[in-house]
Amino acid sequence: MYVRLPKFGKSLSECESLLDKLLFSLRHAHEFDEKPEQLCGALFEKIFLAAKIANFTAKEHSEYRAGLMNKWDYGASMKFAREEGVAEGIAVGEAKGLLQAARQMKAEGFDAALISRMTSLSEDEIEHL
Repeated sequence: MYVRLPKFGKSLSECESLLDKLLFSLRHAHEFDEKPEQLCGALFEKIFLAAKIANFTAKEHSEYRAGLMNKWDYGASMKFAREEGVAEGIAVGEAKGLLQAARQMKAEGFDAALISRMTSLSEDEIEHL
């Protein structure tokens, strides 16, 4: 992966504008082991990372892709675990809320059949509260 800009001939010290620095980095990023200090910011980080990856050997590229797959798998696993945990927490909270409401209704003297209809708890569960 490379960009060919034959008419852009400025050196890094001649680059004053952002456009000049961008064109310089696109033309020369593959030539540097480290990103020059003059080219700072997220945009240049991405350009130099892409150039570094493009210069990987076949083995390095394979290891890089495997690392990305592991990172994505881990991220997806964590997202799934969070979603499941939230869903389980909501279900537990709802169940506790229903039991609390049923206890209060029972304490107020409501009929077990009415409490059962209102909370979806069985009359046997209500009797044991």
